[in-house]
Amino acid sequence: MTLRTKRRLLILTSLFLFMCAAGVAVWPDSPWGKSDAFHVVEIRSPIPVSESPVPEQSAEQDLTPLDFQTYWKKLLRQPLFDPPPPPPKVVEKPPPRPITAKLIATMVEPGNSMAMLQLSSGEVVIRKLGDEIGAADTGAIISAIDEGVIKVMCNEVESKLMVPGQGGN
Repeated sequence: MTLRTKRRLLILTSLFLFMCAAGVAVWPDSPWGKSDAFHVVEIRSPIPVSESPVPEQSAEQDLTPLDFQTYWKKLLRQPLFDPPPPPPKVVEKPPPRPITAKLIATMVEPGNSMAMLQLSSGEVVIRKLGDEIGAADTGAIISAIDEGVIKVMCNEVESKLMVPGQGGN
């Protein structure tokens, strides 16, 4: 499209818009603007106004100081920000149950260490590394066996059992 064609289209478009604006301005005064082509639709309520359930209230009410008493009692000097949230509640874990089994002896060998334990029922058992101690101490697993001492993991808490009368590491 050449520059001359663009200029002609721009002039024609502006003339068209000017004519539309003039038509909108003149339309209400013209005979076409006063025609009965546009009808107003009235919507009638099925309930007569006099039978409506809402009681009529007068637009003018006599206001007394008692009507404003609730607003006067309000505290207007409040902080302009939200207070900080309360600190989170600290949930303390209960201390782990003590292990009821007693260590009698340890046998330390490379790759085959064992511990001799006396359970709370009085039964004497031999357990290896990674074994559970017994029924009374559920979840208690032997994690390390040294001379005179074993380490037991129970509910992510490590505790030591020592042979009575013998000092351990």
